[in-house]
Amino acid sequence: MLQWLSSKWLEVSGLSLRAKIARIVKYVALILTIVKLVTSSSELRSHWLLASQQMQALNLLDAKDARRALDVLRNFVSANGGLLFGVTFTLLSKLIDARLSKSILRTTYDYNFYDRRPFDDIEKQLSGNAPGEPRVAKFGAASGWTDPKINRHVLQRADRNDTIPYQVRSGRWLAYDPADTSQKSPKGYLRSYVIAKAWDEGQHVFNGDKVRLCNDLNSATIELQETDYLSSMMTDAVAFRSITSATDPPITYSDGANSFLLAVPNGPYRLRSLSDTKSSNQLGASTLAFTSDGYIPLIYQTRHNAHSGRMIAPSGSGSFDWKDVQAVKSQNLLDLVRYAAAREVLEETGALGYTDLTVAQVASQYILPYAFARLIHRGGKPEFFCLACLPLTMRELQKRKPRRIELIYTEKLFAHDASCLDQTRDLKSQLLRICDHYSSTTHFFANETVARSFALSYQVLHGLALLKEALADAESSPLILRFLLTHFSNRSAPIAG
Repeated sequence: MLQWLSSKWLEVSGLSLRAKIARIVKYVALILTIVKLVTSSSELRSHWLLASQQMQALNLLDAKDARRALDVLRNFVSANGGLLFGVTFTLLSKLIDARLSKSILRTTYDYNFYDRRPFDDIEKQLSGNAPGEPRVAKFGAASGWTDPKINRHVLQRADRNDTIPYQVRSGRWLAYDPADTSQKSPKGYLRSYVIAKAWDEGQHVFNGDKVRLCNDLNSATIELQETDYLSSMMTDAVAFRSITSATDPPITYSDGANSFLLAVPNGPYRLRSLSDTKSSNQLGASTLAFTSDGYIPLIYQTRHNAHSGRMIAPSGSGSFDWKDVQAVKSQNLLDLVRYAAAREVLEETGALGYTDLTVAQVASQYILPYAFARLIHRGGKPEFFCLACLPLTMRELQKRKPRRIELIYTEKLFAHDASCLDQTRDLKSQLLRICDHYSSTTHFFANETVARSFALSYQVLHGLALLKEALADAESSPLILRFLLTHFSNRSAPIAG
């Protein structure tokens, strides 16, 4: 309930003054109409039955009966005038509210230039030429920058339970001024626009407190800072989108690229370091989890999800909450990654609250971070990729339902039979087979038309690609295989190099 109220408050906060008044009038009229309907329902029913009986006794083709029918209708309206006026006024205020709340969408140009010049080959521009150098992998309309050296470093430190210390920077990083609730300033206008756009597209938005990664992982000191989801909506969520006013000359509210890309004179674009971006750098994690019987549960997300609605997502994916930072006392970045990833997996699979598993327990025993990327289509947003081994079977998970608030985003939990990991065979070859199987929806559905109607999210595709890359690396492969074998009930499977 509190989160629903929070989402409604965020929605109203982005409206103009006239739209706010219309929204308040609509809700007041709706509440009063519902109260009136409940308190006078029996009286309304009796009036309706009486009018129905009188109308049935009349022949509307006869002039006298037609006049009597008008009298019956007039009496019914007169007896229930207050309620009928309330219903009419509520519908009218709803129409006015809908028009005013969407007025900002009609006066704003929103142009998406991803895959268009000069960014049509942005993946090549941001990639190194030599093997082992940082590169960008593209998956449809999404792409992610990754560095094999950083991935190897993250996996090795996680395997040894080493520490990657971080410090908390004071203050909050916000892309807007909380005191500016008008649409007169560029930031205030952009704030109102992204909120209106999200609700118009059916997204359910909660402005939670999130975590900002202030600098790169190879920095001498890693810093985290509190931010919020609205700041992410105003920065990385509008990457490669030019948002301007419809006036002449136009006012630019977001150019969509300069915040995270650096234009080199007479050269290609470069990805800005996290310390140099003007984005929220909202930290996230995506996790591929294995059940104890060898399945990977995937999540089919509802249309209300902002970035992967109606798509198949990993076992757990989402952004870090600031509460995660408060819960992890070690100030070890890897512990924080494990905790946030565990929370997302347990929430989205429905295991949280239905089993004895706690977030802290899963984080400390069942999560392995194995890669790191920056999402180019999300303005260089930082993302960790993790593996998980849950001490639950797929059948046990499918009996559970996520919490009510998660059901807004999660529609179905499923795993394909052919993806089951055979623990009696070579584990590495089994993992590679599963990665190939899950890389296309045509492997999930026999009907090709049905398969094309489902899409895999970027997090699934890049997570599988990074897992295959780790399995092909001589240093990383044994660490992943050892982690999985430690948790599977049948440990007789051989470790292949």
